[in-house]
Amino acid sequence: KNSSGVTIGTAYTGPNPNNSDQPGYYSFPGIPNGTYNLTASFGGAWGGNNATDALIIELYTVRLYPLSGINLKAGDVTKDSVVNATDALWVKLRTVGMINSYPAGDWVFTDTTFILSSTATVTLNALCTGDVNGSYIPTGLKGSAFLSAIEDGIMTVPVNKLFNYTIRGAENSDLGAMTLFLGYDQDLVDVQRVNTELEGMKYVIKDGQIKLAWSNTTPLTITENDPIITLEVKVKEKVNVPEQVFDLKPGCEFADKSAVRYNNFGVKMSSIVTQDNPMGFSINNFPNPFRNTTDIVYTLPENGHVSLVLTNMFGEELLTLVNTDQMAGTYTVKVDPLDDNLKPGVYLYRIKVEGESSTFTKRSEEHTSELQSPCN
Repeated sequence: KNSSGVTIGTAYTGPNPNNSDQPGYYSFPGIPNGTYNLTASFGGAWGGNNATDALIIELYTVRLYPLSGINLKAGDVTKDSVVNATDALWVKLRTVGMINSYPAGDWVFTDTTFILSSTATVTLNALCTGDVNGSYIPTGLKGSAFLSAIEDGIMTVPVNKLFNYTIRGAENSDLGAMTLFLGYDQDLVDVQRVNTELEGMKYVIKDGQIKLAWSNTTPLTITENDPIITLEVKVKEKVNVPEQVFDLKPGCEFADKSAVRYNNFGVKMSSIVTQDNPMGFSINNFPNPFRNTTDIVYTLPENGHVSLVLTNMFGEELLTLVNTDQMAGTYTVKVDPLDDNLKPGVYLYRIKVEGESSTFTKRSEEHTSELQSPCN
């Protein structure tokens, strides 16, 4: 457009005449000298927004993060010429799918005014609206999950009754932003809600997925094994073999208080097995046989003093695993042959619970665990 805003030339994507493999090259021949403004549009897929972008916008609002140029323009998702916490809220809402568009559209371009004298070469840059850290890769998508799921033992849960499922952190961190996408089998699991006291969290539970976005300039300080979020869950049918009922979907990302992404951040998630008798006394171990580690899971019908020991096949005690008072409920004890200097062979465990009303025992012959090979 010329200085009066009149369009005098339109070009479409074409190869650089000096390099046929170079896309995104535009040519305007026969344009008279003068002052001009280049504008562009793009119909490609929008993407790259998550809670980290929302945190950056919030930090910029309180002058703790520098934004300028096209990155600042990308932050004005509401198109009101101001970048603030409202824009951050919109970014989180779109991340979880509560909205599907921005007033500012899907793409923003640099504003480029130039003076033409004979010839001129001008570069245009573009970002997805909201992608203030420029992380979107249009050709490859932003698809990799930057979180890793770490097994967190086994939970014994009732069938068709609500229980709390807690996802824990695997390392010390100061979290400023969380983008978490979880998948689950709707025929097996019903997720009712996300229980959290974190201010600014947005989430959607729909079609077998949980989409969650949270950011705040006041970080969430966690140490290893601290809860991050808790889900209110119901298992619809019996699960006889421990099963991980949630999986991480592409696009997960955690960032620190300065909006720097954690690479391969670990989140701990328990496997699920259901109780045969929710009020009964039970003990099992998974896997069995085991090569590396095994989890002994037991359920106490009432409060009592618990003694759990590991023996050899002749009944000789090798290790005391538990010797303490415990409340009624389900517990998991991990046995690691490497830590406990166990050689390949057959091991038994024996439990005795001196309860408030009765004494409960399980004979060692009922439970064998074969260590097939030493840990390396």
